[in-house]
Amino acid sequence: MHARTQVRRAFTLIELLVVISILAFLTALTGLYFAFAPQQQQVESAASTLSGALLIAKQQARRDARATGLRLIVDADNIVRSLQYIQQPDDFAVGTYTGSTTTTISGQSYPVAQFSGVDFNTATYAPFSVQAGDYLELYGGGVLRRIASVSPPTSLVLEATTTPLPPGSTAATATNYRIIPQPSPLSGEPLRTFPNSAGIDMNTHAGVGGARLSNVPQRNGQFEILFSPSGAVIGQGTGSGVLYMWVRDISETSTTRLTAGNLQAGSPILIAVYPRTGFIASHPVASGTDPYAFLRDGRSSGM
Repeated sequence: MHARTQVRRAFTLIELLVVISILAFLTALTGLYFAFAPQQQQVESAASTLSGALLIAKQQARRDARATGLRLIVDADNIVRSLQYIQQPDDFAVGTYTGSTTTTISGQSYPVAQFSGVDFNTATYAPFSVQAGDYLELYGGGVLRRIASVSPPTSLVLEATTTPLPPGSTAATATNYRIIPQPSPLSGEPLRTFPNSAGIDMNTHAGVGGARLSNVPQRNGQFEILFSPSGAVIGQGTGSGVLYMWVRDISETSTTRLTAGNLQAGSPILIAVYPRTGFIASHPVASGTDPYAFLRDGRSSGM
């Protein structure tokens, strides 16, 4: 009996071409992954840094029983690359509001609040110091008047308003006002910085109706998020809407692509803060006409 010889058929040219095509496709995918992985990692690291800093500020507000938050340090190109912890000082009230006058600056008339028993030009009350942007409240309520400048030693120049100042008190010992200070940098806390190629984009963009990509409220020229001891977000411009920060790769290439209209450029991540609860969440940027769709989706990820 002759042994049957089994002949192995060689690969055809078509089979080889198919295999080579598959290998080329997989190689291209691998190259794309490694090209974009560092970018994505930088953005994820920045998003994690931002979320962690917000959570620390929220916890410190509860621990210190004092409003605490973050100030976003905005560069000339409207990109945030570093964060500063801030805290609300105690209200200030020394001496007595005694009346008002006016002063003219560059042809504009400004009201001036006058006081006795206090010297705004000394360091007696350190670490507190009255500064422009603080608010003055008289007689325990009514209109809050924003301080335009300090006119030491016993007067405060206020921003122009149509509401006249009330009469002052002649009782030298009656403290009848308080100054509500703006948040100040938290002593001993260094800036938190993002990786070099990632940051928060504060620019306006046609893709979101010409609004800012990030809607953090601006107070006294500063972009800030402030948590109360209860955990809720406080301050002007917060309301009940979601606050969000557009974290993305900010390299020149991704900036060009974003300007061209691609809102997905720069591997963006949205970090959201829900004002009523102080809940901090991380969301992807949605494709389509509403990039913020996931902010209103209760099933989206959060922390």
